[in-house]
Amino acid sequence: MSPKEWHVTSLGKGAYLFHWHPEFYVSPFFVGIKSVYAVDPINSNAARFYREAIASVTRLPVETIIYSHDHRDHASGGAALADSPDVHVIAHRLAGEQLSRRNDAQILTPTYLIDDHLEISEGELHVELRYLGPNHSNSNVLFLLPSLVNPTVIWVDGVEPGVAPYRNLPDTDFRGLQTTLDALVQMDFSQIVGGHAGPDAYKWVHDYRDFYNELVEAAHRESNSGEHVAPPGSDGVAATEIVRIGIADAVTSSLRPKYGHWRGYEEWVPQTTDRVLSYLITGN
Repeated sequence: MSPKEWHVTSLGKGAYLFHWHPEFYVSPFFVGIKSVYAVDPINSNAARFYREAIASVTRLPVETIIYSHDHRDHASGGAALADSPDVHVIAHRLAGEQLSRRNDAQILTPTYLIDDHLEISEGELHVELRYLGPNHSNSNVLFLLPSLVNPTVIWVDGVEPGVAPYRNLPDTDFRGLQTTLDALVQMDFSQIVGGHAGPDAYKWVHDYRDFYNELVEAAHRESNSGEHVAPPGSDGVAATEIVRIGIADAVTSSLRPKYGHWRGYEEWVPQTTDRVLSYLITGN
């Protein structure tokens, strides 16, 4: 992999973003007074380039790894990133429970578990780790950097600027996702960063909330329109699929004028609509 396939963005005051391509991942890292706090090693391959990225801005060692949440595509590969086998690993308590059950050899075991809040303050660096409840997973920790020139929120896999929500929202507590967005729009920040895109303007938090609200409204409307029915004689399985596909196509079409320019819209919104139909049926 050439250096052009990864790069670093400085947010200021010791906060940086490691961008890894072509898989398009973004992981923040924070340079303290004596060491580096690295979030989400991604996997063992990415972690080797992550080390190069960190070394391009500081000679300080990586002594702490923080998991944004428990999903393998962000939490794997810590051993290749850490400068010591005694690295501190911070995660939310629920992530610790999930990872303990899985016993995944690719993921370093958390050594320090948090509940709702943790602050890291060293010199100019100030980072607040906040848990706002279940959303993309039940263990997502958000990173708030209110002291930057452009105050920033980092929510891995929560809001991805410019990109439609990932196909069918795997492992997502949908109501919790809406609740987190409701909380974030009340906060006064300038930038949002996801786990795959950003930084970009904080309006993307509002855009994502509007998108989900309109998606639920459209799915509910189409479900009750009476226009999506299976042919007479269809069995239950066939009828279910015909109706759900019809609703997903109709919802995707209705939201396209406003959101169709988002990357992944055509590929992922029909699947996310199907996920919302399950939410309307089950309440989650």
